[in-house]
Amino acid sequence: MRGIILTTALILFASTLPAISATCQKYGPQGQVIYYKCYEPEPTYQINWYVTTTTTNDKVVKKVIKPDSVCYDYASGSIDYRGCMSQAKKLFKKKCDKLTKSYRNTGSRDHAKAIKVDKESYCRAARVI
Repeated sequence: MRGIILTTALILFASTLPAISATCQKYGPQGQVIYYKCYEPEPTYQINWYVTTTTTNDKVVKKVIKPDSVCYDYASGSIDYRGCMSQAKKLFKKKCDKLTKSYRNTGSRDHAKAIKVDKESYCRAARVI
């Protein structure tokens, strides 16, 4: 039986990226204070989004990350929401680049189709967000 099936899935992802804090201090051998730039982990946001999947004949033909669902569990406009969206954009761009490279280097036609579906999904999300 031929048909198109749409499904929605919830995707969860958490990441930690380094950030530079203003200034840290330590004490030298003679007790003098030494100021330096130090790295602290940026807040980690749980990046959630919904995906609409279109299948035909039990094969996934299209995946769409719903842009308005990215970071949906943070209040819109809040600092946490903006931080989550920033990390989500970086994540989608990174996945897009990785899948683009993988798509170019794959030899199997069926595998290439599966990679292409994911690649298009993440690349589109990286552009839209």
